Amino acid sequence: MKMNALHKWTFKTRFRSRAYGWRASALGAKRLKEAVREIKKAAKSDPVLAGDGVVTLLERIWPSFQDIDTSSGTLGGAVNHTLDELIPVLVDAPADLRTRQKWMDRLYEALVEDGVDYLSSVEDRWGDICAFPELANHWADHMIPAVREGWENHRKGAWVVGATLCLSCLVKTERYQELQGLLSLQSAQAWHFGKFWAEALARQGQVDEAIAYAEGCRSVPYCNYDQITRFCERILLEAGRRAESYHRYGLVAAAATTNLAVFKETARKYPEQEPRQVLLDLIKARGDKGKWFAAAKDAGFRHDHLRPVPVMPVDRCAQPKTIGKEHFVFSEQEQPGLILLFLNRKGPGYARIAGVRPASGGLSPKRLPDLLHPIVGDLLAPLLNPGQQPAVIPGNNP
Repeated sequence: MKMNALHKWTFKTRFRSRAYGWRASALGAKRLKEAVREIKKAAKSDPVLAGDGVVTLLERIWPSFQDIDTSSGTLGGAVNHTLDELIPVLVDAPADLRTRQKWMDRLYEALVEDGVDYLSSVEDRWGDICAFPELANHWADHMIPAVREGWENHRKGAWVVGATLCLSCLVKTERYQELQGLLSLQSAQAWHFGKFWAEALARQGQVDEAIAYAEGCRSVPYCNYDQITRFCERILLEAGRRAESYHRYGLVAAAATTNLAVFKETARKYPEQEPRQVLLDLIKARGDKGKWFAAAKDAGFRHDHLRPVPVMPVDRCAQPKTIGKEHFVFSEQEQPGLILLFLNRKGPGYARIAGVRPASGGLSPKRLPDLLHPIVGDLLAPLLNPGQQPAVIPGNNP
């Protein structure tokens, strides 16, 4: 499939060498989002053109961003998100062998010039981006001598540009013995390189061995625990072992900025699990039970979904603002007698009671016994006395 060679990319004018200054992290992230939208729009009508646009953008990332202060992590996160969005576009583009070869040559030059390893994800997916086995074999043969020389002469962690792209190509072409031979030159079972052997084991159907190898990489300093967890979850899902994946890794694999997002991602990935049970399993697996109050409310659950949550002091419970919002959602008839108590230990104590609309400014602790269901009336003493252990609603222990 031929692409439109006359197409002009708008983003090219915004990604020029040294186009951004020291404090341009936010602007750079914005320009990346615009470029992703432009490329994805082109992919709908001309996927080969979109693939060429991805290569063009990746070539320009380091030259454009080299003067930006990246200490905040904003720009690095934006680049990683961009690669996650665009690498599949590049992999799926129906380009011929000659076009692919040109793309790979251009990408390799960009990798060599990359000053802060922005394109590490491209290296990791190099074999998939090659698409053609003969092209992946070419790059593996080209890089093996340099990688072997670097790792043999500097056994304890020499850095060789293109090492991971070489390993990726060996996995793609199923040259597993050569892959194992190269990795044996490493003095430690580091996940950065070991993930390719774990992937090779999984592709050979050795799922349990792949998981055991990945778990072994956790003992190496500075390993990426989250990547290992997500890898193990993925290969178990691909093997059809969904229940095991859910209980071993699924509850801790989701990465999001809020508990609500974590819950939604987990529930979406495991639709066979009942949402209420997913929420309770997440609370048990991740802790900070009071922090899940808002997630449960926003997800549309009633109070009874939080019944395993103990009545806790302020430092382990939801914030007053969150609890206050809840009382304008549920009426007095919905959950009578089931309470969530919040005590402000920095000032006059007050409580918010599920199913009761408190007066402005909260309720005095002295009035609580008159408002509580008898089953929880004796729970006040431990909370009002910080020296005693927090109590749990009887019959609902986690």
